[in-house]
Amino acid sequence: MNKENLVDADTLNSEVQDTLPEDTDESLEESDVQEETQEETQEETQDTQQEDVVEKLRAEIEKLRQEARNQKIRAEKAEKLAKSAAKPDLTPTDIYALLKADVEEEDFQEVVDYAHLKGISIKDALKSSVVQGIIAEKKEERRTAEATATGNKRSRPKPPTGDELLHKARTTGELPDREEDLRELVSSAINKK
Repeated sequence: MNKENLVDADTLNSEVQDTLPEDTDESLEESDVQEETQEETQEETQDTQQEDVVEKLRAEIEKLRQEARNQKIRAEKAEKLAKSAAKPDLTPTDIYALLKADVEEEDFQEVVDYAHLKGISIKDALKSSVVQGIIAEKKEERRTAEATATGNKRSRPKPPTGDELLHKARTTGELPDREEDLRELVSSAINKK
C-alpha cells in the first residue's frame, strides 16, 4: 500500500506541478488585468479632472471676455456723453435766435441744456412752451428781486437848495441848522439882490 500511495503521491505531485504554473499564470493575468483596470480608471479620472479644469478655464475666459465687452460698451457711452457735453458752443445763428427772443444772457444755458437734452435746435427750443415758461419765470424773479432791492433803499432827502432855504427863512423865519446850509442861504440871498 505504501507503493500505491507513493505512486499516487508522485502522480499527485506531478499533477500539482502541472496545475501550479497554469494557476500562477492565471493569477498573474488577473493581477495584470486588475493593474490595467486600475491604470485605466486612474487615466479616466485624470482625463475627467483635466476636462473639468478645461471647462472651468473656458468659463473663466468667457466671463473675462464678457467683462471686456461690457467695459468697452461703458467706455463708448462715456465717450459719447463727454462729446455731447462738450458741444454747447453756440453758433452765431443760435446767439441771434436767443437775442431776438429777448433771452437774458443768464438764461442762455437753460435754453442750451434743454435743446441738447431734447436733441433739438436752439431755435426750436425757444418755441417750446417749457423753455418759454422757464424764461418768463426767470424774468419775473429778476423783476421781483430788482423791485425788492429798490424798495428797501431809503431815499435820502436831497439837501435843500439855496432858493428853498431862502424861501423857508422868509416865510417861517427858520434858519438852517447846518453850517453848509447857512452858507448856501447867504449865497442865495446875495445872488438875488
